[in-house]
Amino acid sequence: MSFDGPTHNEHAIAPIAASDHWINATGLIVAVLCLRLIYLAWLSPYQLVGDESYYWEQARHLDLSYDEKGPLLAWMIAGCCHLFGDTEFAVRLPVAISSALAAYLVGKLAMRFARDENAERVGFFAVVIFLLLPAFQANAQICTQDGPLIALWVALTWIGMNIVRRVSDNENIGRDSLLFWIILAIGVLLKQSVLIFFVSFPLYAVLVRPRKIRWTKLLAPQLVGLAIFMLLISPMVIWDARHGWPMLAHTLGHLGAGGDQTGRTNSGNALIWLGNTIGGIIGAFGPPCIIVMIWACVRVWRRKNEDSSHWRDGVWLMCGAIPSTAFFILLSFIKPVVPSWPLPAMVSLVPLIAELASDELAEFQAKLSSWRRRREMARIGEAPCKKPETAFHLTWNSLLIYGIAGQLLIAFPNGLRFLPVIGPHLEHSVLKRFSGHREETAELSRALATIHTPDGRPPIIVARHYMQAGLYSFYLPDHPSVSTAGKYLGKRPTTFDFWPDTDLSRPELHGRSMLLDGEGDVPWDHALIFDHIEPIDGGRFFLATNYQGPRPDYPRFNAE
Repeated sequence: MSFDGPTHNEHAIAPIAASDHWINATGLIVAVLCLRLIYLAWLSPYQLVGDESYYWEQARHLDLSYDEKGPLLAWMIAGCCHLFGDTEFAVRLPVAISSALAAYLVGKLAMRFARDENAERVGFFAVVIFLLLPAFQANAQICTQDGPLIALWVALTWIGMNIVRRVSDNENIGRDSLLFWIILAIGVLLKQSVLIFFVSFPLYAVLVRPRKIRWTKLLAPQLVGLAIFMLLISPMVIWDARHGWPMLAHTLGHLGAGGDQTGRTNSGNALIWLGNTIGGIIGAFGPPCIIVMIWACVRVWRRKNEDSSHWRDGVWLMCGAIPSTAFFILLSFIKPVVPSWPLPAMVSLVPLIAELASDELAEFQAKLSSWRRRREMARIGEAPCKKPETAFHLTWNSLLIYGIAGQLLIAFPNGLRFLPVIGPHLEHSVLKRFSGHREETAELSRALATIHTPDGRPPIIVARHYMQAGLYSFYLPDHPSVSTAGKYLGKRPTTFDFWPDTDLSRPELHGRSMLLDGEGDVPWDHALIFDHIEPIDGGRFFLATNYQGPRPDYPRFNAE
């Protein structure tokens, strides 16, 4: 959507009618969703990544919650797999639909923010920008909690804008507050980090300093909303309490406060962690988009005296993004942070970018039309004039190029292996995450076909890592249960250790034979008790007989 216009075309670009902008935006959302579904069903080169296979396993073991996160994503995957079977397409369908919903909501939020005759144009740009940014489109292709969380974050930002508007006008916020608590509870069922959104309200109060607030009117709706919130998330609390609070430990670990995510995972340098986090954010959005984000925020802040109501809305949108982004950047000073964690919150800035793009590109379009008129006049005697360019126009075109290139790279990443120098490294570190799993599972199938156990029963398949266990189970015929011995090899526990069909501590497994995923130097004899263990398939796997349970002195995970 460059507004250059054709160099040799002497006619100005006809602007889209205001009433058509939102129709075009919704049509674009539907078209992108249809193309994405076609791509996921027939064109995608991606096999499941380890996290996706783990969430699929959770969907096969429906429960009130799970070891690391809430149950919502597993419930969504279970519904899609029930309709379309246990396929990669079905596993990823929830995030594809969530992306379309997020695009629609961000467009509507941008229109509500604009509140003028150009609202639909701003909404259109918001949809275009959202669908362009690699940070959001990657989350429409790989199934993690971040995909649905982006849509929920937009919803929370929208409802929060209604709340702060009504508070400023001393209006009743009861209905909006209840809706906010309900959406927040749904977010917690998805991913606990959504609770960071709470910080948006005190940050907004500090920046805007609203006056004449009747605090007594705010208390009752919050107490009712909090009660509903606790009721909705109670399945997670009940599950966690029954299992010894593993989810709490996992969350504390991510916060750098002990639990199961600190200690040995924190090897490295704080500057490297910080650089990876910031570099990941810049790479996910692109330098042009980061420039435009900063530009849009500065622009809003400077307009306080022009329209105080619109300024407050703009500050609120910034408050929707700043706490989570700042939190994870600061967290990277004390532990490694996955760069994707702060990305969902930054969707709150899209309406600001959209308004800036709408205004700046409209101004550029006017200058372009004027230039064409002067060029026509130059043909009949006036001096020629220089074609107009603006800093934003150049940045916008860079954003378009980065977004389109990013989309193609995300959709068809296999070309990375052919890059000089770094190609082999990328193939091993990046491409291996979503390719080769069918081939590895085929090796496992061939090994299974050659095994004859003493009791005549098929061996129990045990992987060294929970992600590998999920991938084996997904790609093996008939999707058998596969266990993981990660807990007994010194890794953190996972939900595999709670499920009846994958828990290796079950006494009924004693006496069984096991096929162990033995690639690498895996100290099986330090973790599990067998009568005999021997390598097969050239050491790729091991066959262990007469299993007697985990060793009492197996290496424990050390979170310190």
